[in-house]
Amino acid sequence: MHLRHLHLLRIKRNITEKINIKTKTMNKILYFSAAWCGPCKALGPIVQQLQSQGLNIQKIDVDSDTTSSAKYGVRSIPALIKVDESGNEIMRLVGMQSADAIKAMYGN
Repeated sequence: MHLRHLHLLRIKRNITEKINIKTKTMNKILYFSAAWCGPCKALGPIVQQLQSQGLNIQKIDVDSDTTSSAKYGVRSIPALIKVDESGNEIMRLVGMQSADAIKAMYGN
């Protein structure tokens, strides 16, 4: 009986780990910025720190990638847009943000 319980716990842990991995790979934040933007320059190191911690954040220069900027209707920068695996917008933050605010956005 005890071995069966341990086996069930192992299965539950494996399923939970797979769900957590799937959730992490589905989450993606698009970070819209520009070289001339002061708040973007201030936010840059925070974004780099979060990327080094494993957050999936893709930087998009609004001057270089006007297609993505238009697709998501980016009018103000910096803008952080959380998208699902199909690229559909889930949530948006505009302006200077703290690392905690971005982490909270990523986790939702």
